Amino acid sequence: CCSGAYGNPDTCKPTSYSLFFKNACPRAYSYAYDDGTS
Repeated sequence: CCSGAYGNPDTCKPTSYSLFFKNACPRAYSYAYDDGTS
């Protein structure tokens, strides 16, 4: 999970890399706030 400066949804958004990873592995978490239960 994100921590420190990136410990909130405003500063920890999905990047193009995380979106690419998400497309390759839909069930994996590509960024910290991908799923509210994480």
